[in-house]
Amino acid sequence: MHNTEEKQGYKFTEEFGYIPEDWGYDKLYKYCSICTGKGNTQDSENDGIYPFYVRSPIIERSNNYLYDGEAVLTVGDGVGTGKVFHYINGKFNFHQRVYKLSDFVNLNGKFFFYLFSSFFGNRVNQMTAKSSVDSVRLEMISQMYILLPPLPEQEKIAEVLSDIDELIESTQKLIDKKKDLKTATMQKLLAPKENWENRILGDLGVTYTGLSGKTKQDFETGNAYYITFLNIMNNISVNINTFEKVNIKPTESQCLCKKNDIFFNTSSETPEEVGMCSVLMNEIENLYLNSFCFGFRLRKNNEVDSLFLVYLFRSKFGRELMMRLAQGSTRYNLSKDNFIQSTIKIPKYEEQKKIAHLLFDMDAEIEALEKELNKYKDLKTGMMQELLTGKKRLLNNPNKVELFNVKKMSTPANKKVANDEFKDAIIISMLAYKFGSTQYPLGAFRRQKLSYLFKRHNNLPIDEYLKKAMGPYNPQMKYSGGEGIAIRNKYVKEVKQRGLIASSEIAKAKTYFDKYYSKDSLLWLEQNFRYKSNNELEVLATIDYTILDLKAQNKEITLANIKEYINNNAEWKPKLEKPFFTDSAIIKAIQESKNLLNSH
Repeated sequence: MHNTEEKQGYKFTEEFGYIPEDWGYDKLYKYCSICTGKGNTQDSENDGIYPFYVRSPIIERSNNYLYDGEAVLTVGDGVGTGKVFHYINGKFNFHQRVYKLSDFVNLNGKFFFYLFSSFFGNRVNQMTAKSSVDSVRLEMISQMYILLPPLPEQEKIAEVLSDIDELIESTQKLIDKKKDLKTATMQKLLAPKENWENRILGDLGVTYTGLSGKTKQDFETGNAYYITFLNIMNNISVNINTFEKVNIKPTESQCLCKKNDIFFNTSSETPEEVGMCSVLMNEIENLYLNSFCFGFRLRKNNEVDSLFLVYLFRSKFGRELMMRLAQGSTRYNLSKDNFIQSTIKIPKYEEQKKIAHLLFDMDAEIEALEKELNKYKDLKTGMMQELLTGKKRLLNNPNKVELFNVKKMSTPANKKVANDEFKDAIIISMLAYKFGSTQYPLGAFRRQKLSYLFKRHNNLPIDEYLKKAMGPYNPQMKYSGGEGIAIRNKYVKEVKQRGLIASSEIAKAKTYFDKYYSKDSLLWLEQNFRYKSNNELEVLATIDYTILDLKAQNKEITLANIKEYINNNAEWKPKLEKPFFTDSAIIKAIQESKNLLNSH
């Protein structure tokens, strides 16, 4: 039975409940063709040219393709049944137990992908035959009913959901970049230096045990808090919002935790987890440590920064020490005695604090981006629920288009407020500060390439960069634009028409830079390009620019396609004749563009 109360503009259906009056529904087989693949495990090649879809969310590679066009893929049997869905438009291979839905008629492929992967994924699960493996037959899928909005509305829904997917993807890529940069920064800053001092851990502080003598009943309710094992494993700084309760009797002499204490995991089935640590950065009353960990309290006036030590112990070098200390075969343990007898190399106190604060700022930025990412994912879930059921309409209500216009949302990488020329002036100033000197001022060619790479790293628009002989080349950056502003504001000065160096007001430019851009951007640029020649920068920037255009045209990223693209541009064609613009240099740039700039 259903509520027969009519809803204005909607009609009731037995299959889907209420749907918009101008929407229809029908069996899937009438609107697309469905078949299985012919590929098998032998078709998988690590460096294959084409994507190879198997019974997994992971996309493998293959050197041959079975289909060229738009398709939605799902798994026929196995653990991925009802959970794995892919959309592709191009050449690809697919496993013999993967279903391809394609050749859509009056059905937008991208719209169908969102519809199929959300609501119909549950239906696939419901239809799954329970046997030795989960499986769903082709005819089961073909007989499924699908919702059919008018085609223009399907296209609009697909466009809106694709926009939020792009935002999610770009944010995830930015997070991955920053995590990689943080890892590289830790490796560089925390590698023991010659001028660092050897210190015995027992001289730096004292250890204490976690909770002892507790039963299950003590943890059901409690008058105190304790820090869990996972809190220490998962956080640089103890998360004060996830404490659990424990009952502490007045007669007990358990060790209270204090601000700046460091906590170490003492036992695990894998040596990689032993000795993972976290620091308490807040003063919390009545707080204790769980029994699977021990605390380390620094001695006063010892000129040791606790946050620095946590980063050091979590770095490659600290993990190597902990794995050497881990004892056991089936289960690994870290003893307090072995820990305090160990020696580490650390810098002076001021350098410790600088390193710790730099890394902590990077962590804070990553955490903020991850919160943004979760917001976008939640937004997408809500939008799918509303748009794919017709609860919200796009074409019939222009205001709803504004509500769901994802392209108008601000992204983490574009949170600055300033005109473009002034922002260019700040970028140029900091490039001159980092890469220019009186003997070797930063020339125009290098400024162009470094600014291009800087913007690509920060996911900023590069539309102003043109395919000129010097290109990618931004004419707006010349003296009438950002360079002129930087010179007039005395952020930089010109050295005998050879290039730019920092000038008397560079500190002001630094302040603006910290306001508009992430603090690690210049460090990333320095680490990857300080010692690159102008020729290497030209090849990389040109190839990266080309890859972005080829992707926009849905073309494969191959050496032949890249050379054809460059050859077809009158200004860029001469590049292929330059002695440094070889096939091997192009191939190297393709890989660097992928690894450093996530271009493909």
